[in-house]
Amino acid sequence: MFGSEKRNLVSALVGGGMGFGIAFGQLLAGFVGPAHGWRLPFVIVSIPAFLCAALMVTTLTEPPRGCQESSVKELTKKDDSNSKKPGRCFGLCAGGGDSLEGTTFEERSAGVGNEVAPEQAVGLVGEEAMDTGPDVQYKPMLDSWDTFKLLFNNKTALLLFVQGIPGCLPWGLVAVFMSDYLSDDCGMSVESATIVVSMFGIGAFFGLLFGGGYGQYLYNRNKKHLVIFFAGFELVGTLPLIFLLNGVSADSSFAMANFMAMCAGFCASVTGPNIRAVLQNVTLPEQRGSAFALLNTTDDIGKGAGPFLISVFVTAFGDRKAAFNFVTMGWILGAFVNALIYWTIVEDEDKCQDTVRKTIAQSIEMANRGGGKAAEELTLITSEASQVF
Repeated sequence: MFGSEKRNLVSALVGGGMGFGIAFGQLLAGFVGPAHGWRLPFVIVSIPAFLCAALMVTTLTEPPRGCQESSVKELTKKDDSNSKKPGRCFGLCAGGGDSLEGTTFEERSAGVGNEVAPEQAVGLVGEEAMDTGPDVQYKPMLDSWDTFKLLFNNKTALLLFVQGIPGCLPWGLVAVFMSDYLSDDCGMSVESATIVVSMFGIGAFFGLLFGGGYGQYLYNRNKKHLVIFFAGFELVGTLPLIFLLNGVSADSSFAMANFMAMCAGFCASVTGPNIRAVLQNVTLPEQRGSAFALLNTTDDIGKGAGPFLISVFVTAFGDRKAAFNFVTMGWILGAFVNALIYWTIVEDEDKCQDTVRKTIAQSIEMANRGGGKAAEELTLITSEASQVF
């Protein structure tokens, strides 16, 4: 639904909405559950869910796949001054010809109008590029299995999958053990420990919004600067978390503990929305479902492995503090893996857009020829896509 120039920010807003929903659900359960039973909160939260689903079904239209790709926009030109009715695409001839003006996609598929060479269509860039019209659409050339296999030839995507496991280990620590550790091992009251962990969540919320907003700004200026930004914040986030594990006691400043918790949550959350935006930008539209399934899987492995590894390390070290500090190093390893994207992001995104561009050009070629020989040439783009990734 959104182009690469907006995805970081949109990813942050979606993540922030999810975080707000989780916090509201916990608050609702805490107040309603004890008075009216545990079933009523589930009924209450289902009401806005059904209302939102009905609103989306009745008001939203699913956009064509790939319509927001920058290369698709490059290949499409609308001439509003000559347009006679919606759904027409004008000026597709890169050489300035207008033999296709006023023809619909169906008419061109039937052979109406002159041919537009793929290399001409691919050359439509710069000042000629405008928004995507409905006649020029990205149509995947690969089946689902080939699409999935090609993900493992994408260096940036592989790095994003790998970083999810170590990068999510400390999140498992915070979610499962932090409150208990602060109260039992550090001497805080249960109420104070709960507040400190809540401050981590508040910091994470604001870090999510800041990471998406400023990350989008950096991406639009220089993609490599974005990588430095989110990998650096993940690395810095280890410092306040280590302080919470080693510098908090019954006699230490409660305000300082809350501040460090907020800093840890803020720094750690900057990475999330940017990783998801980068993954979208380096994968083909038909690959993104599989790509996000793999990313979520590696993230969940990291979150689940955190508590498991902690139990193993506690047995090995004989001390919870040492085990917790060791798991915190997951953010350092995750930051290192993310930093490697600095050398791959530009190349992989360019390859992705080049494949989309060639696919659109081939679609135009097929429309101009009305099938026939162009259908036989379809395998050319498919094989090129396999070589690109």
